[in-house]
Amino acid sequence: MINLLPQHEKKKLRKEFYQRYGVVILTVVLICEASLFVVLVPSYLLLNSSVSDLTQKLDQKKKEVLPGGDLAQNQLNTITSEIALLKQGGTIAETPPTQLLTSLLAQKPDGVSV
Repeated sequence: MINLLPQHEKKKLRKEFYQRYGVVILTVVLICEASLFVVLVPSYLLLNSSVSDLTQKLDQKKKEVLPGGDLAQNQLNTITSEIALLKQGGTIAETPPTQLLTSLLAQKPDGVSV
């Protein structure tokens, strides 16, 4: 039957067919995107709320002060000041270990063998 149609009618029918085919494809794509939107939005909202809750809890934990924190800070300050004093008081000249060992071995008693 299509062979009996004139050439311009065949082109017109082919054009309409492709337009309908495009509309059907675009409709299917739109339905797929809408269904994905409906499926994924609730999970996104749930995850977003849980992340914000965890962020708030973390901020609260950061703001909490441990008991005895001032005492620990004072002890740390005293320890660092003592270390600084020890570093300043270290006036002993460092000798190489080989010289130290030779001087110790030279002072050993006669009956001791190393």
